[in-house]
Amino acid sequence: MANVTNDSCDGSSRKVARHLGWARPPVHKGLKEGETGFVCLETSAARGRKKTEATLPTLAADIHHRVQAQSQGDPTCRSTLSSARISARAVRHALRQEKGSGDHELPSRQPRGSLFNR
Repeated sequence: MANVTNDSCDGSSRKVARHLGWARPPVHKGLKEGETGFVCLETSAARGRKKTEATLPTLAADIHHRVQAQSQGDPTCRSTLSSARISARAVRHALRQEKGSGDHELPSRQPRGSLFNR
């Protein structure tokens, strides 16, 4: 992209975007790589929040243990899925009592619900 931009469009990412329909950020990045000689690496995987399982490795097992006692299979045997007769809020309350965990140590509602459903 940088070579085409330099050869055809006088090194202008705007001209290349207009004429060839390429996005300007990757063209600009290629031009900077060509100028400096350094390859720019993307670190998009390193951004964002870590999964709850990564920060609290025993939490999934604790939730599974708590839910397993309250789960039941499909009475008609049409499905292999089981349903829990306990809510995510009740699981959090049980974990707080059983493990002595504080509110700041357990995940909030959305990550807890996602982990609970998995």
